[in-house]
Amino acid sequence: MPTADTKDKPIKLNTTAYCLLGLIELKPQSAYDLTKFLERSMLKYSLPRTPSQLYNEPKKLAKLGLVSTETETRQGRERTEYHITPMGRELLSEWLSQPGEAAKLEFKSLLKFYLTGASDPQALRDRIEEIKQQNLQEIRDVHAQISRFTAKGVILKEVAINAALTSRFAVGQIKARLQWVEEMQALLAELPDEEDPESWAIEVYRQSQEDLKGLMDEYQLD
Repeated sequence: MPTADTKDKPIKLNTTAYCLLGLIELKPQSAYDLTKFLERSMLKYSLPRTPSQLYNEPKKLAKLGLVSTETETRQGRERTEYHITPMGRELLSEWLSQPGEAAKLEFKSLLKFYLTGASDPQALRDRIEEIKQQNLQEIRDVHAQISRFTAKGVILKEVAINAALTSRFAVGQIKARLQWVEEMQALLAELPDEEDPESWAIEVYRQSQEDLKGLMDEYQLD
C-alpha cells in the first residue's frame, strides 16, 4: 500500500511501469511471466528493455498500491503473482487516454556512421555493411518469432489484433532501413573529392528536401 509520505503526492510512472501495469490488467502475472512475455512479444519493437530493467518494476508498483500480490507455492518454490488494483486501473486508464509521443530512435551504429570521418570512405562503407548485417539478422529473428505465433498461437488473445498489426510496423521498419542501406551504398560509390564535400552534401540535402516536400504535398501539410 502507499506509504504516508507518498499518499498525497501525484503518482508518476515511467513508460516501462505503465506497460507492465497494462499487461497485469490484461492478465495477473508474476515478474518472471512479464519478463518472458516482453522477450517474446511484438512489444519489444516499441519498448526494448533488458530483463534487469523489468524484473523489479512490479515490486515498485506494489509499493505504490497500484498492484496487489498473491503468493503461492508450486513444487516447493514460492511464486508471487501481481494483480492490478482499482487505483492502478484508474491511473492506467488516465495514461492511456492521453496522447502518445513521436518515435525516439537510439541507433548506435548510425551514430558511429555519422561520427566516422568522410576522409575514410572504406570506414563509412564498413559501417553501412554493419547496419545491413544487423538488419538481415533482425529479419531472421522477427521471422522466427512470428513463425512461433503462426505455429503455436498468440500469447495473449486480448491483444492479438494489436500485436499482429504491430508486426507490420516491425516489417516496415526493416524494409525502410534496408532501402536506406542500398541508397547509401550507391551514394558512397560516388563520393566527391575531399576538396569539394560541401556542394555534394548540399545536393544530398536537396534530395531529402524534395522527398519531404513530396510527402507534405501528399498529406497536405503547410
